[in-house]
Amino acid sequence: LASARPDPDQSFILSFSSAMLVPLLLLLVFVTASAFIGRKVASWIWPPTAFDVAAFLAAKETQDLPPRNVVVILNPVAGGQGKASAIWSKAKAVLDAFGPHIDVTLVRTTAAGHARRWAAQELTLEVDTVLCIGGDGTLFEIVNGIFSRPDALAIVSKVALAVVPAGSGNGLGTSLGIPPQEVEKAVAIAMRGRRK
Repeated sequence: LASARPDPDQSFILSFSSAMLVPLLLLLVFVTASAFIGRKVASWIWPPTAFDVAAFLAAKETQDLPPRNVVVILNPVAGGQGKASAIWSKAKAVLDAFGPHIDVTLVRTTAAGHARRWAAQELTLEVDTVLCIGGDGTLFEIVNGIFSRPDALAIVSKVALAVVPAGSGNGLGTSLGIPPQEVEKAVAIAMRGRRK
């Protein structure tokens, strides 16, 4: 009769796997809760404020802007439930208010990888600003597309990359101090052209 004793190596693997299952489940719960709680906390930290677009546009710094060529990369499914499209409506109102100062081209992404392909193949040095309206994934696609180009250094020295957070987590936007509720302010400041 063969012994029914378990192989010590296999029992180590089984116990290691089961021991790792609890922390992994806790991590999953934490990440899910953080995304939900993060949105609630963000609304407490950055309560929506009335941004005076008219006063901003009347300011001397805004009036002295040279004409600018802006491309908006919009991920219409970012954030779910039409969030990005609603943000685009607010952003468009501010962009339209700049009037003759800027020429805006809208690129709506249609699938994963679209923003990366656009940045890698279609972005030119004639563009002054790329305004990303989407989540962290959309922004990272644009960055990866730019750095896949042979002229990446020329692009990053000439083209400003601005973010209007529209995703579900908006980790990068939050890290940069861009409140997701203040769309008009984020767009106006991006168009004024100060870089971080």
